[in-house]
Amino acid sequence: REWGKFGTHPGEFIVPHSITLDASRDLVFVGDRENGRVQIFDTSGKFVSQLLSGAIHEYRAQHQNSMDYIYFYHHLSSVEYHPRLDVLALLEGNTLTLREPEGWIIQQHAASEYKIAWPHEMEVAADGAGGVTLYFAELRANRMTRMRVQL
Repeated sequence: REWGKFGTHPGEFIVPHSITLDASRDLVFVGDRENGRVQIFDTSGKFVSQLLSGAIHEYRAQHQNSMDYIYFYHHLSSVEYHPRLDVLALLEGNTLTLREPEGWIIQQHAASEYKIAWPHEMEVAADGAGGVTLYFAELRANRMTRMRVQL
C-alpha cells in the first residue's frame, strides 16, 4: 500500500523527509519537510491530523520570495518517537522541539545553545534519570553530537 502525492493539502507532501512509528497507537508520523509540518496517518495510510511548525511558517511568511541559504535552515528535517517516554522529537530548522504525540509542546531548545551546527537527523534515547539523550548528525560541522535534556 502507498499513499500521498506532491502537494500542500493533507495527505500530500513536498519532500517527505523523515518517518517514525508509534506502534502502540498504530500511527505513522511523517516529516513533510518543505510544507513545514508533521503529517500523522494510521498504519493503513488514512490521514489523521497534522502538526504545523510555527517557527518555519513564520519565517517563510517573512521571506516568501527567498530561496537563499537561510531558507533551507528553516525546514523540518527529522521526526523521532520514543515509546517509553511517549515523546515526539522534531528538528524544526535550528530548533529541537519535544512534543506529546497529540502535538502539545513540552520543550523547545535552540541548537545553538548546545553549539550544534545545522542538525539534520537525530535519534532519541531515554537515559533512565528522567531525561532524554539526543544524538544529532550535523551538516555544517560534519560531526555527530550528543545532547541531554531533562523532561
